[in-house]
Amino acid sequence: EGEQVFYYETMSKTSIRSIKISTLKDYCRNNPQVYKELFYITGTRLNLVIAHSETMSLGNSYRSLAHKLAYYADQFGQVSDEGIKLLVPLTNSDLASVMNISRETVSRSFSRLQQKGLVKSGKNIIIPDVEKLRREAY
Repeated sequence: EGEQVFYYETMSKTSIRSIKISTLKDYCRNNPQVYKELFYITGTRLNLVIAHSETMSLGNSYRSLAHKLAYYADQFGQVSDEGIKLLVPLTNSDLASVMNISRETVSRSFSRLQQKGLVKSGKNIIIPDVEKLRREAY
């Protein structure tokens, strides 16, 4: 009730709409399938929070970056001949912002992952073997 201000940052073009809670309640009462969709969205967001918490708990930037990239492979990856291609174009600055670390730290950690053959860079990040990358995080 009343004015609320929210700030969002997205990785792709996004539209945000609002609806009165009473209108949503009425709609859900008349369309029970909407509850299923809302629970699915809520679960997806909860998984995002859990993954972010896990990433932050890994102790160092290198392992955290490996974990974050493995997560992105699961969420935004497409199987290709080279491995999993991240469909979301990510720069070191994007990763630094998401992980709340410096771009230079991301760059150093990403270079180490490249040297070990765990990631490849180009227009999109490619992860040859997601399980190896995930193990590197732990």
